[in-house]
Amino acid sequence: MNYKINFNENKTKQVEQAVKVLTSWIGEPDSNSTRTFTFLTMQNNSEEIQKLKLENANKLKQLDDFLIFFDKNAVQNEEGEIFLLSVGDRGLANGIYYLHMKLKEYQILDPFSINWHDFQTPHFETRGIVLNFPFRLEGLSTDTWSLSQWKEYLNRIRSFNYTSVEYLMGAWTLFHPDIKELKKDSWQYDLAEEIFQHAAEIGLEIALLVVFNQIHPDLWIKFPEIRATLWGYQGISYCSQKGKELGEKILKYTLNRFKNVPSNSLFAFEGGGCNCEFCRNNIVDLIVKYLELIRETAEPERLFFVTWFANFKENFETPAIKGLRNKLFSKVPKDVKIADVNRKTLQMAADQGYEIFDFIFFIDPEAGMENQAIFPRPHLNLLKERISGSIQEFGLKLKGVFGYRIIPKARFINDYALGRYLWNPEIEVEDLVSEIAGLLSANITEKEQITRAILLLEDFWRNLEKTKLKECKKILKTIIKQQKNVPEPLKSIHEAITILNLLFKYYTHDSKRRKEGILDKIFYLMRDMDTFHCYTTYKFWDVVSREVIKQRVNWWTDPKSGLFNPKSLPWNSLSKAKYHLIDNKKDVLAWMQFSEIVSSAKLLISQKFKNFFRKLLKKS
Repeated sequence: MNYKINFNENKTKQVEQAVKVLTSWIGEPDSNSTRTFTFLTMQNNSEEIQKLKLENANKLKQLDDFLIFFDKNAVQNEEGEIFLLSVGDRGLANGIYYLHMKLKEYQILDPFSINWHDFQTPHFETRGIVLNFPFRLEGLSTDTWSLSQWKEYLNRIRSFNYTSVEYLMGAWTLFHPDIKELKKDSWQYDLAEEIFQHAAEIGLEIALLVVFNQIHPDLWIKFPEIRATLWGYQGISYCSQKGKELGEKILKYTLNRFKNVPSNSLFAFEGGGCNCEFCRNNIVDLIVKYLELIRETAEPERLFFVTWFANFKENFETPAIKGLRNKLFSKVPKDVKIADVNRKTLQMAADQGYEIFDFIFFIDPEAGMENQAIFPRPHLNLLKERISGSIQEFGLKLKGVFGYRIIPKARFINDYALGRYLWNPEIEVEDLVSEIAGLLSANITEKEQITRAILLLEDFWRNLEKTKLKECKKILKTIIKQQKNVPEPLKSIHEAITILNLLFKYYTHDSKRRKEGILDKIFYLMRDMDTFHCYTTYKFWDVVSREVIKQRVNWWTDPKSGLFNPKSLPWNSLSKAKYHLIDNKKDVLAWMQFSEIVSSAKLLISQKFKNFFRKLLKKS
């Protein structure tokens, strides 16, 4: 296609990256063309924008806003000028990504062949996702990625108009140059620096996410005296009474090393802290001091506190820390941003004057397992319901939303859906699917087929009807065969659905012989799939790989914690989607099966007995 670009002093790296995405579809620009993309920003070209006197130009207020204007009926022959206006380069990049998305949706190569009268502004200013969890699945989980893999994914979510990434600097990544046990992990900080630099260049805010009182597992092993007493986790946390000096030494180095990132964030109750008497009695003051240390050392533009599981400690643990959230919100500085899954916690924070952010966990609800995070789950209706519900509940008090992503490989559909809903919560599911299908298609026929496949997949997860999954797999297989250059996201989705279809067969069959046959098929297919190399290529020997896959298949199809039990709490994502409604033990009963209620009661009774005998021992 014949066109040129007039940047008008707006040629930043962020804008250049967006142009790369656009030109991947419409082709490279030609400086001799008479048809022009004209980029103008209030920051650099306010006088030119005023002279245009375009409708809606005066609405450009936020950094994300953009306006695209072109009237093809006013153009003679091959001449024409598409105007893209914004406040600054972030909005300009958003507009270019929007142009690309719409052209792909329409399957049109020539942007000058249609009229553009589009003013866009997002509902949420902060549209984020949490990354870098320690699943050690080569190529699948982000903690194993190379710089090029990180760049590819960050470019993708930036094109989906995300603004922020909370990057988890977990226990396994911690490094300090003066601690010999940690020198082998120095490369992880080197990689993180390059990741953060690229994020800044393309317009993504990094919030460095640390976990309260985390320590590297090698140091936890070396210094048993500093170990935290912790339920559910081992080898990653120190006690505030015993390991503070060593822990804060590493934290300060980490915060100083990455002082150039814009924001910081703290997890405190999910995987961090200590349950000894001292730490429990002083938990609020310890967390406040930790937040103060982060602020003083890193000097972030924004400091987030993810209070997730505070309600758990207050209502579910034995003994419970009664009134924990009220105590927190009476002492945590009011300029700290509060993020949580739980709706009551957010309301309590908002009532105390904090800026609040929703935290959507159910899109990758791991519970320490990868089964709910590997295979494609669109969650199109569930996401819309959740985001709309949060807006209805909090209105303008809700400043943004963060998603939770462990294994992005086959989650293209869900990544796009979350980002798009956060920009426009009112978009209809059908329109959303049309946009996603366009991005994965090479022509209008393929787009119609992929639209059908996505809707079938969404319906499968809602009612577990095997014919819908089978038809979805069949459609994608046909498209893959037709396409000359298959997009990587579509290839990953197809491979994952192929395996998912076999897993569902395995789950529904009773015959051991038939199950063994399906297991063999899964093994041989996985060997040739890029998506699942972590279970095959990286295990070297076939006999080991097959055993690994056998264990995983049994795990993934387990009647209680597997993929195909839509009612089981807390394992399944459909149940985890309701976490924002669960605040105490009474709330959780509605989502539990009878067997789970019984097992929970047994656990509660055993904990009470342990505490009773512990007190007796102390007295004696």
